Amino acid sequence: MIIDERVIVRIYPELDSKWEKVDDVSLWNWKEYDIWQQARDINQNSRFWSVVECINNLEDTSHLTLLDAGCDVGLHSMVATQKFKKVIGVESRKISCRRALTTKKVFTENGYNVSNFIIRNETYFNYSIGGYLDDGVDAILWSTGGGLFREEYDVSKAKGLEKIIQHLKLAIIQPGKTENHINNVIKFLQDCEFKDIEKVIFRYPKMRRNNKRTIIIGKK
Repeated sequence: MIIDERVIVRIYPELDSKWEKVDDVSLWNWKEYDIWQQARDINQNSRFWSVVECINNLEDTSHLTLLDAGCDVGLHSMVATQKFKKVIGVESRKISCRRALTTKKVFTENGYNVSNFIIRNETYFNYSIGGYLDDGVDAILWSTGGGLFREEYDVSKAKGLEKIIQHLKLAIIQPGKTENHINNVIKFLQDCEFKDIEKVIFRYPKMRRNNKRTIIIGKK
């Protein structure tokens, strides 16, 4: 089964009602909310929806184990469960891990087999020490690290992700919006010895702002 935009929009109200809430604004990741995977409307949040489209358009990935780095509430992970052998979500925030387990439960109750999703409450750095090897990770979705590529790639801010990526067969990275961000991601993947690098552009014409998103896909 494919978990596409229509499925997510339909299930999202139930998810939103069951996710644990945060009252302390000091814990928020963003200015208005602490859940960045906002999915109420297909015509909003191109950053989120472009990844959904990208995952569903992938081919020949059913034999791979995907690391969803910074999986938040796990919506991208749920989409990926239908395309990959196994999906490992890594999150340093305990509340995000609990929400991701709620997401898995709700999708299961709605008839979707997402049993191949596992959540790890770890930092990228700790996970890179050996966790990715134990889990057999050979692909990565990195949709939260665009800020690392503003000027030059700052390896110290990646918290171990660069160590993992060098050993993988597939990398899906969502850079920032500027050409400089995009070029830096491509250079980074080239440095990690990815030979087949594709720039995929997703457009959302109904949106007045931020209506175009680029995702870089690297294969070995």
